[in-house]
Amino acid sequence: MSMGPDWDVVGDQPDREEKQDAVADFLGAMRAMEVEQVKAIEKARPALDRLVKACAEHRVSGQILKVRDLLYSAWNGQATALNEILGLDWALKKDLMAVLLAFGCEPSGHSFFYDAVSDAFRSLGLFDWFTDAHSSGLGRG
Repeated sequence: MSMGPDWDVVGDQPDREEKQDAVADFLGAMRAMEVEQVKAIEKARPALDRLVKACAEHRVSGQILKVRDLLYSAWNGQATALNEILGLDWALKKDLMAVLLAFGCEPSGHSFFYDAVSDAFRSLGLFDWFTDAHSSGLGRG
């Protein structure tokens, strides 16, 4: 039994034009994905600002503690119950989803990752409060 390709089964190989079309299709899809990621980041930045402002104004609210836990989980990787999202009001949920959609995107010339979240909390003096999620009951549910 041969370990190499069985050319009778493989059939016709794509010609040069087909290969070029396939590469062009792939590159077009990658460009479209990059455009989508940039749009997601553009929506996520003000959404994150609104979430952090809400955290500053309502630090002891159950909903805000859930937002903190969910953002911290994305930022740190520590597990929390995803169903915490169900307890959020619509505005918080929309903003959180925008942030989570863009989190980790780094299309050329743009980035929305760890620094975006930590910088947002630092900007309002809330970074210690944010990282306190690590020891304050993450994963409760």
